[in-house]
Amino acid sequence: MVQTERKVFDICKRIPPIGIPYGLIRGVVYKCVGDKDEADYSLETDVADLYLAKVPRNLINGFRSMSNMEKGIWIGRRSLDELLISCTLLSGVVVYHWCIQINGIIYELTAPIKPRIHIGVISQSNNPYLYNSYHKRFS
Repeated sequence: MVQTERKVFDICKRIPPIGIPYGLIRGVVYKCVGDKDEADYSLETDVADLYLAKVPRNLINGFRSMSNMEKGIWIGRRSLDELLISCTLLSGVVVYHWCIQINGIIYELTAPIKPRIHIGVISQSNNPYLYNSYHKRFS
């Protein structure tokens, strides 16, 4: 049941007049039951998504997220750290945390010590908690 509701939300989230109130209610409910990752995902908002011309593209992304993400290549994004608002400043200038998943393994690029780049590898077998958390937060 939860998976079905999540899939419905992934589509509704892409339509601002429906997704924003739905996300607020959903976020409060998940926060009350103790699922922080699902609550944060519900409350995350991209300021650029308020631009109604993006709705068709966002809907396509919502339908794509309904498929099996254990196979193939997927790129996901979420707001930085614990922020609930992310934004696209200009074309190509975005404020997001990105990951790529290839056949069930998540690869995350970080820069803990500049200018070095660290590649984190997260899978169901090596870190199930973080893996499940990323699956909930990245869309």
